[in-house]
Amino acid sequence: MKKLIFTLMAIMLVLTGCTSKGNTSADGAADMSGYEGIGKEHHFVSEALPDMVSNIENKVEGIYYLGFATCPWCIELTPVMEDVASELNVSIHYLNVRDDAWKTNKLADRIMAFEETLPASATKSEGYVPYLIIIDKDGNIKTHLGTVDGHEPSKAKMTEDQVNFLTIRLKEMFKTVTPNA
Repeated sequence: MKKLIFTLMAIMLVLTGCTSKGNTSADGAADMSGYEGIGKEHHFVSEALPDMVSNIENKVEGIYYLGFATCPWCIELTPVMEDVASELNVSIHYLNVRDDAWKTNKLADRIMAFEETLPASATKSEGYVPYLIIIDKDGNIKTHLGTVDGHEPSKAKMTEDQVNFLTIRLKEMFKTVTPNA
């Protein structure tokens, strides 16, 4: 009887999968439906969260965005990122920090450990989002936290000048990543 139960449990694990794929569609596009202003066609991609954190730890080239759909700063940053990604034809790897796999696999601890390896000049998240980690083909890293200095989304949306400043900053960072084919 124990053997039968064990076999059934093993089959269930295989059929349901052992890891969370995050918020991903069949084509690898991240589920961004919780974000205003992001349509069905976008440049955000996703895969299993532990795999993406491993890519960050191994300095695999890419733009990695840590955030969640109800974060006020994330809501303001995401459409600006999409505009820049669209213009430069680059993908953004979305790590939803509210996904169950984020907590289950202790991925925040791994990101914090990774941040300890960054140069002193790099902005560290200290657990806050939105947080961007941009890794170029040579393994050089740039980071960005929040939107722009002084922006408080609970008081007001970003001004046009703030959006323009953020756009320039993101373009500067995103240009270091190889465009999509």
